Amino acid sequence: MSDDLLASAEWVRVEATLSLSADAQSARGQYFTPERAAALIAAMPSVPDVNPIRVLDPGAGSGMLTAAIIERLVTAAPGRRVEVTAIEVDPTLIAALRRTAELCEQWARRHSAEVSITVINGDIITLSTGLEARLDTDFDIVIMNPPYKKLGANSPERRALASLGWDATNLYTACDVLYKEYGLIAHRRVSPGGGRE
Repeated sequence: MSDDLLASAEWVRVEATLSLSADAQSARGQYFTPERAAALIAAMPSVPDVNPIRVLDPGAGSGMLTAAIIERLVTAAPGRRVEVTAIEVDPTLIAALRRTAELCEQWARRHSAEVSITVINGDIITLSTGLEARLDTDFDIVIMNPPYKKLGANSPERRALASLGWDATNLYTACDVLYKEYGLIAHRRVSPGGGRE
């Protein structure tokens, strides 16, 4: 069995991508972060001096960024528990995301690390804003590579943003607004001392 977590997660990512139609990917604005980009993104945040380290992956896809941040944290912060909440809106990707979560947990056990991953099939904006708010945990790290997807004038995401007094015409901008301006996904979701970069 290979001990290369990212290579294993990359296989899951490729299989998941091949199972989707180009039209479905385009409609959702899906872009699946490849292995090397995921490793680069996971190297960016500071490793917070907390235990457990709580991570949010708000657009998890097949789990490539989840795998990359777990590999980084287990290596950089040995002995600390890592708890990941991986959220994916596309129900057709949940099986792939769960497979990657399983690979991550197995890899962590082989490295004497404690990792748990909660997979949620839902939309980060509506899960965070009160319309369907279910996230009540603060996070130490938010790792994301949000998709560029147009948001219709009456879409649930746009209505959720409007309830906060914001507007965005695409999902990338919505995540940026929530991250930088309102802080819903990151600032308010990142616990004191957490790594938000």
